[in-house]
Amino acid sequence: MMSKSRASRLGEFFAHKLEINCASISGPVFATGANDCVVNLWKMDEERTHKPARTLVGHSKPVQSVRFNSYKCEYLAAGSKSGTIRKWDLESGKVIALLAEHRASVSCLDFHPSTDHVLTTGSMDTNIKVWDDHKNKSMMTLKGHNAPICALQHSPDGAWVVSGDEKGSLIIWDLQSRGIVQDFKLGARVTSIAFHPVEMIMAVSEERRIRFFDLQNFTELGKSTLQTSKVHKIMFPKEGKALLSADSDGLKSWSWEPSVEMLDFVDASWDNIADIECSKSGGILYGVSLNKNIVRTTAVKLYKVDPFSIVPQAGLRRVTSPPGRKKDSYGGRRTPLRKASVTMAPNRQQPDPQSDLLVRANISNPPSTRRSDNVRLPFQEDDVNKFVIKKNRGRNKRSCKISSTLSRKDPKVKIIPQKRDQPIGLNMSAFLKDKNVDTAQLRKDISKDHSAFRAILKQRMVRLRVLRTYWSKGDMKGAIDSLVKMDDRSVAVDFLRHTQSQFQKAMTLDICREIVPILGQLIKTRFEEYITTALRYLEILLSGFSPVIKSTIAINKSSVGNVNPALEDRIGRCEACYSALMGTKKDIETLTKKGGSIQASALEVLRLLVALS
Repeated sequence: MMSKSRASRLGEFFAHKLEINCASISGPVFATGANDCVVNLWKMDEERTHKPARTLVGHSKPVQSVRFNSYKCEYLAAGSKSGTIRKWDLESGKVIALLAEHRASVSCLDFHPSTDHVLTTGSMDTNIKVWDDHKNKSMMTLKGHNAPICALQHSPDGAWVVSGDEKGSLIIWDLQSRGIVQDFKLGARVTSIAFHPVEMIMAVSEERRIRFFDLQNFTELGKSTLQTSKVHKIMFPKEGKALLSADSDGLKSWSWEPSVEMLDFVDASWDNIADIECSKSGGILYGVSLNKNIVRTTAVKLYKVDPFSIVPQAGLRRVTSPPGRKKDSYGGRRTPLRKASVTMAPNRQQPDPQSDLLVRANISNPPSTRRSDNVRLPFQEDDVNKFVIKKNRGRNKRSCKISSTLSRKDPKVKIIPQKRDQPIGLNMSAFLKDKNVDTAQLRKDISKDHSAFRAILKQRMVRLRVLRTYWSKGDMKGAIDSLVKMDDRSVAVDFLRHTQSQFQKAMTLDICREIVPILGQLIKTRFEEYITTALRYLEILLSGFSPVIKSTIAINKSSVGNVNPALEDRIGRCEACYSALMGTKKDIETLTKKGGSIQASALEVLRLLVALS
């Protein structure tokens, strides 16, 4: 089912002077870090005051990652592009720890679940460090990745830490033995990691796929189909009924047994979602999405999402937990460990199991999930019980409060959506210095290009319908020919994004020859979505046709005794495909100098091009 009524926009406002890079939610508050080198704290409520509850300063380079401590929400850590990490006390707003050993940007970090002064960080320098922030130095450095670290998560009892990198390598580390428990090679960049709260199950999201792993046998339980939108964040709610994933187009719930299956979808109208978290009652899921220096906060009514719905809906399967895989203790497993490259901090001996800091943190016993009663925040907690959304239709104004404990006996409770009578943030009088300005004339001037904009959108819709007609008939060649004639990059991206799986089945040498010039145009643009789509298709084409092209071109024509028109035609098509593919090499080499997922994809395409040549 798809419905916007289950998701409501709480606020949208300018949060920083420069582009925002990261966000983290903890209960009623969230934090944002940006290129202006500061961290702002915000209340997750409906007031939209647009003023941060607190601003944390100290970094001299852009902030790349932020994280609250696990369960007390008393501290916040932030990593910067310079490789330094600062930890603040949220009550005083003062820096209480400065950690500086990474040689590149700190891309992710996570507090140990049992103690607030043990912090694990991952960096673009491919290393993972475990810190004792009381001493302002690292206790150990874990080396095993060959690409920048982009995801990090402790197991619930703190015995393990799991890390993922840009090339899809996933490693489970044991913090006591400093060894590798298990590693997996996935297909793409790891974006998020989540542990089941009850069972020995771990979920991992790649850019467009979700995988589930059994942590007793270290086997893959299953994986989702390739998604059309990017998967940014995943999490298990406290009961573990299903996995929640925050994609570019909305919120999805997933089951994993007997097979990986999407149970429900909510159109949340968020794009670059940075973090999600459930309220204490579990009835509301909060999301924070970023758009340059603008923050958008969203609330999803989780009690209306299957399988968390208060009223069961017919035809939707419930997720049940199979026997024999209940969680025991991650640290108590007898799994043989492989040796890992671990660098100990200077002047630190191999730890005594009885005195080591992590042992004293009691990593074998999971911490209480109850929040501390004495949370030292500069503002009061504001959860679902104060979640107010107003509706304004003409003169009728009313508001309602939703109880934080939704009764299963009263499924008729409804949340009134917020007002939409006028665009948010477009109150002209607030921006006009001269109150005598004719606002009617001003509106006319602003909307003078509206008809031209509508015409562009209408033309785009007509072109997409033409492509859909060819596609519905199974005429891939006709669709690609039309796409070439249209010479419209936005239409090309829309078409290619939604036909990838069918394209792999229908591609031929002729289609390859015609579509490569389109992909070459897309990788020259400055839009990340265009470049990512083009790289994905180039990888598909090279993986599928490189052996055919290479073997066909290698045929010595002079050795063929009789004239073979079919062979000559095939050689000609292969040579045309070869020239078209190699023509993109220079632009691909330029993209390898960029960072993030584009760099990783470009490196893979370049590797395939080198192999072809």
